[in-house]
Order: sequence, then structure tokens, then C-alpha cells
Amino acid sequence: MNENIKNSIDARKLAFYGAYKIDDENLKQEINELFDRINELGATCVDVTDFENKFQSSTLNQEYINLFKKTALACKPIVINEINDAIDDKAEEVKNEVVSGLVNAADDITRPARRRIKWRIYDFLRDVPIIKEFIIARQYKEFGESLVGSKKEDETDDRN
Repeated sequence: MNENIKNSIDARKLAFYGAYKIDDENLKQEINELFDRINELGATCVDVTDFENKFQSSTLNQEYINLFKKTALACKPIVINEINDAIDDKAEEVKNEVVSGLVNAADDITRPARRRIKWRIYDFLRDVPIIKEFIIARQYKEFGESLVGSKKEDETDDRN
């Protein structure tokens, strides 16, 4: 039998066994007998197009539809845990993106206020005598280093 015909038949069979929990042995027997006859039809076809045309025009198509309805009414659908897990993972990912976006938005909104508070504290601390002397000393040191250059620059000059 042509591989594409076999795949077409297997897909139809999977519609039963992949979607419904079939515990009734009589129903299983009925499904298997139907698919035996569908396989016989498939064996007489040259390609999948030929099979599909013959299947659609045969009584097997209506039998398939009727048996599928019977199965859907008689059996419970299978709940696929992988699908539920994938949905849960996606929900967690979306939640994390939303929370991250909210954190970034809050940070953007509060940044100017934090900056103003920081400078107000800095202005207040500059008025404390010991801190004021420390700040001035650090500024003089940085200014002096900028005029003279750092020791690392001197070492690099000696190597050249």
C-alpha cells in the first residue's frame, strides 16, 4: 500500500483512539472491522488522491462518520496532559513578561523622583562639616590626578 494512503488511514484511526478513551470491547471490534475494510480499499488504490476519491464515494465514508458519532457519544474524551502543561507554561511565561513590564514601567516612573531625592540628600550631606571636607578632598584628589595622570598611564608610557 502507498505510504500516503497508509498515513491517511492512520490519521482517521487516530481520530478515534487519540481523541476518545474506548473501553467498550464491542465498539473497539466495530472500529477495527471498519478499518480492515478501509485498508482493503486502500490496497486497491494507486495514490492518496485515488483513495480519497474512492473513500468519499463509498459507503465506508458514511460508516466512518456514523461510527465516529457513536464513539463520541459513548466515550469520554482523552485529556492530554502535555497540552495542559504547555498551556500552563505559556501562562507562566506571559505572567513573567507582564510582571517584568510592570517593574520596568514602575522604575521608569520613579527614577526622576529617586534622582531628586538622591541629590537632596547629597545637598544636605554637603552641609555637614566633616562630609563637606571629605567631598572637597576627593574633588581635589580627582582634579590633581586629571592634571598629572594616573600611575597606570605612567607605567604604560615607560613600556613604549
